[in-house]
Amino acid sequence: MLATLPHVAQAGISDEELRRLFIVTGQEATPYQYGGVVLFKSYFEANGTACGFKQRYPDTTVFVDQEGGKVVRIAGAAPPSPEASRGMTDQHFYDQVVQSAKKLKAACVDVNLAPVVEIADDLSRSYGAKLDQVVPKAKRFSLAMQSVGVRTVLKHFPGWNEHCKSLTELNSIKLKVRPNSEAARCSVRPGERQEFMNRAAVFTKVPANAWMVGNNIIAELGPYPSNMNPVIHDLIRNELGYKGLLISDALWEVEASPKAVLMSLKVVDWVMVGYPRQVEAALPLIRRGVATGLFTEEELRAKLNRIAAFQRAGGGL
Repeated sequence: MLATLPHVAQAGISDEELRRLFIVTGQEATPYQYGGVVLFKSYFEANGTACGFKQRYPDTTVFVDQEGGKVVRIAGAAPPSPEASRGMTDQHFYDQVVQSAKKLKAACVDVNLAPVVEIADDLSRSYGAKLDQVVPKAKRFSLAMQSVGVRTVLKHFPGWNEHCKSLTELNSIKLKVRPNSEAARCSVRPGERQEFMNRAAVFTKVPANAWMVGNNIIAELGPYPSNMNPVIHDLIRNELGYKGLLISDALWEVEASPKAVLMSLKVVDWVMVGYPRQVEAALPLIRRGVATGLFTEEELRAKLNRIAAFQRAGGGL
């Protein structure tokens, strides 16, 4: 497909800069540096820390999912699970998260893809089914992480997990779905619009360095996963007024084809794919997008500026 594209003039933005718009996984050696890398449990079991990775790729931001409970990547560095946190005083919970953050920092981790701020009954990941349960705990978690320089990312926007069914196909919009994907199609029924907005607005109530936009489809807002849906972008930027950094959830839950990458790049600033080769396959289409007006160079540079500001931050908003 890429070989048949017509020749277009090179945009002023370089491939090196475009690679900074992507977060990849750490399973492939690569001659390039990307904006970020997600490291999983197997990496830390084999290597102990990410410090060797940081030496090889000093300009790449290291991400982990260290929520506590069912999502822990570095054994011995877990924060309290949402369920365990219910039996803790506020100070004890904060102190335990600080200890977790110190261990992440010692392991050369830059960013924790947490806390989850979805309102849900599932205590394996959520802090509760009510706003006044979720917000205080998520605030303390985020501030504790940031206090020692580990950046935090709220997830998964828009925070709605009602009336959901697992995705098995997206043939109507010509996207694939990974077998056993975590993505789902959810609905907002009549009379639930305000509750939907209340859950989305939770993201504005917790201090963090970025938001992650999820893979779930909100059927009433369009047929695309949230991180590929321009309606979600407008909801975040216009209705909620959030001007900070947006990160996609893992595109591999659906697909990380060049088409999916371009769709996601219209919604978020930082796109998470599985492999460097998927970034390289998308670069010619991004350039073509600049040449044809899908993106402006200024739009892409604004994303790069938000990423750079995030990478400079050692804590705080």
